[in-house]
Amino acid sequence: MKTIDRIVRPAYRRLESYTVDLPTVPIKLNQNEAADELPDDLKRAIASELLTVDWRRYPQLTPVDVVEPIASTFGLDPSGVLVSNGSNDVLRAIFDVSVGRGSRVVTLTPTFGVYRLLAEQREAVVDCSPLDHRFRVHDRDLIERSRQATLTIVTSPNSPTGTRVKPETIREVCRQTRGLVVIDEAYVEFTDQDFLPFAREFANLIITRTFSKAAGLAGLRVGWATMAPALARQVQKAILPFALDVVSTIAVRTILDNWALVESRAGDTVRERDRLIAAVANLPDLTVFPSEANFFVVESADRNASAIIAALLDRGILVRPMTSYGSTGNGTERQLFRVSVGRREENDAFVAALSEIVADVQEVRP
Repeated sequence: MKTIDRIVRPAYRRLESYTVDLPTVPIKLNQNEAADELPDDLKRAIASELLTVDWRRYPQLTPVDVVEPIASTFGLDPSGVLVSNGSNDVLRAIFDVSVGRGSRVVTLTPTFGVYRLLAEQREAVVDCSPLDHRFRVHDRDLIERSRQATLTIVTSPNSPTGTRVKPETIREVCRQTRGLVVIDEAYVEFTDQDFLPFAREFANLIITRTFSKAAGLAGLRVGWATMAPALARQVQKAILPFALDVVSTIAVRTILDNWALVESRAGDTVRERDRLIAAVANLPDLTVFPSEANFFVVESADRNASAIIAALLDRGILVRPMTSYGSTGNGTERQLFRVSVGRREENDAFVAALSEIVADVQEVRP
């Protein structure tokens, strides 16, 4: 142990590892993945092209064959587009070039836990702007905190809450901060809000996106970012060579050639999300919060969320606990859990199971 203490940086010894509980279940509604698999014809097209590739050879040093179709699809300058193996790695590169010991990183709470992890790995100070009890952003608080920040990073729609940051708030953050601003748009396909035009307006703004959610490629790990070309040249230095393998390269090109399908499926997910929210909202003693993502948050007024989650798991349905993400006015944990939108039959099974669980509580009341 003493040897480990000598060779591992203190910042890492203090960290908790990022973990997700993943029991094997028939219905998995806990990780905000795409509701449907890619169509077989697209998978066959990807596999067929892969057979023509010489696997002995390294992929492109930087994935130009992916950068250019991304830029074309979204109307961007390719010199400002970066791609790596997952948006988490893009975020890592951004933190590498901008954040160090004592840097001030501003974000929201609750939000995606990787932001804090990346900051604490670099011994930065994390300053969180708390969401209100309905998970809405305190606009003025975020703007004020970001003024002296080295890096301000927010997700919109936010994970794990599904709520959005107002465009005028982001505009003020970009204008008033002394540092870099990152908007993580992992769930952008499920909302009508789009910050890409802001990246052309502000030289200190980076927009990150992923192919893991609406595009259904979480198993392949591809993420990208757009920013001012001068900034992109610096961030590229932190992305390791040959970052994107040939399988991911072929898959992303195929997906971009069929982007209308991704948008259509995202629209189906939005309609299914709204149907699910309405169904759960009709159940007694449950509050469902509005969402602009492919998931939503539920709060139980009458039963421990862990008991509900366990009862769902007994029925073969996995959802995400959120009790650690908020407290009530008297300091007790709020009874929260998050539900990803699945296929219609999975969603129906979830609603039926939750209805049974809530009914059981109603029956045992005096």
